[in-house]
Amino acid sequence: MKIDLTWTSDSLFTTFLVNSEAGREAYKQIIDVCGAPKVLNQHRDATIYQLKQAGYGVRKSTAKVIKVKDFTDSDLALLDSLGC
Repeated sequence: MKIDLTWTSDSLFTTFLVNSEAGREAYKQIIDVCGAPKVLNQHRDATIYQLKQAGYGVRKSTAKVIKVKDFTDSDLALLDSLGC
């Protein structure tokens, strides 16, 4: 199964990350609805269920979580070019 989005969570929010072109569309929809690529943890399961029902592959991220301050200028430029 192709994974379109991965997610990671902290004590309050679940953040979604793009893994594919299709995932980018879902990512933009999450931002349109929530104002950011994250939802409250209490809404995580329902959001993941809706994404899977819409045909997106979603799984928990196994990658080390990095903070925005860890991004290089080229990383930020890439995110900007993707409209993120």
